[in-house]
Amino acid sequence: MLKDQYTATGHAGSNDCNNALNRVTWIVASKGGTVHDITIGDCVELQHAIGEHQTNGYHGKHLFYALLAGLGVFGPDAPARLKTVMLPGQLTPAALVDRQGITCTAIRDLLVDYLTERAVDVDYTTTRDMT
Repeated sequence: MLKDQYTATGHAGSNDCNNALNRVTWIVASKGGTVHDITIGDCVELQHAIGEHQTNGYHGKHLFYALLAGLGVFGPDAPARLKTVMLPGQLTPAALVDRQGITCTAIRDLLVDYLTERAVDVDYTTTRDMT
């Protein structure tokens, strides 16, 4: 079933296919259920776990997600790419300041207020670069 989906995507390289199938198998083996029980969260969890232990990736590392999405496992509204799910969105000014680990509440609150006020007039990248 997954190999047929792999062939239909037009991807070349049996190593990529084997790695994708291994990842799907790992999720099913560790979580239980069937391939159709896999969730997007399972895929994200696997990618984070692999990222902690793998120093170099391979070209088709997100292929397993594309195969599952192509089979309709995640439903019609699922993002087409795992990278879309894993990318963080824009952080709030408070979250940007909190990344700095400021322990003084008064200073932290002052910076949050400043960034919140400035964020109205500048783009997100400029706001993020101010922290």
